[in-house]
Amino acid sequence: MSQYTPEQIETEKKKQRFESSQSLQKIYMRAKIPDDWNNLDEFSNWYRSSGYPILPPADTKVYVGDITYSTVVFRKGRFQVEMYMVAPNSTSGVHTHNHESRFLHLAGSMEGYADDPNDSIRIGKQGPSIMKDGVDPDFGMFSPSSKIGEMHGLRTHEHGCVFFNFEMWPEDIEPTSALVQFVGPSTGPKHDEIKKA
Repeated sequence: MSQYTPEQIETEKKKQRFESSQSLQKIYMRAKIPDDWNNLDEFSNWYRSSGYPILPPADTKVYVGDITYSTVVFRKGRFQVEMYMVAPNSTSGVHTHNHESRFLHLAGSMEGYADDPNDSIRIGKQGPSIMKDGVDPDFGMFSPSSKIGEMHGLRTHEHGCVFFNFEMWPEDIEPTSALVQFVGPSTGPKHDEIKKA
């Protein structure tokens, strides 16, 4: 049996909601969130220089794929950021999306490529860190932007990888997830189900 009455529980919930809304207002004021951005590069540069604000939309969920976990961590209008955790020694295959995207490396190791998986660029853990406090030397490195319809893919190494995926969605499509709007062979049966959503 609970030591608190329903009224006490409801009062505590209201207090926590108020404190949460106050914290959210402080984050918004500190981040100086613009009303809009002109392009994906402008948005992603703003996000990085603002200290990577984590302000997930109310409708966000965690997508559990065959090689990934992901969720939306920020959205404003047609611009959003998803955080991806990709399993070690996995590959996405060549694919595209119906929105522009670019990623920002956070941790781990991967190779990104355009049309040809043999023509790739390796990012992340290739040896001991040379940065202060042992931070991944490629932390905060941007990929080039992928336009709508441009093919790309990734391959991870023994550490897997974590990255932010920046997205600029067309005006006529409501932002969901790059996993949902994924054009190309899926990464497995779980991804097949996500693509149907």
